[in-house]
Amino acid sequence: MKHLDAPSTDVVRSIFSDWEAIVGETIAAHARPQRISKGELVLEVDDPAWASEMEWLGEEIVRKIHLAVETEEITKIKVLLSRN
Repeated sequence: MKHLDAPSTDVVRSIFSDWEAIVGETIAAHARPQRISKGELVLEVDDPAWASEMEWLGEEIVRKIHLAVETEEITKIKVLLSRN
């Protein structure tokens, strides 16, 4: 996966399956990981207010991921608003 600029399978699996444990119940209820590429985790949020909140909390979320997954492969967060 390295040649595709993607993190290891274990990192991807941990982030997607343990998302609520990593960020907490409140954030997980409004923001979900969608994809990871070139160190960027793309989050989809359900409300414009949560988009702003995730932008503001981006560095903290990256730190939480580093601690939980024990890797620094994720370096930034990108936030997208859900179209639903």
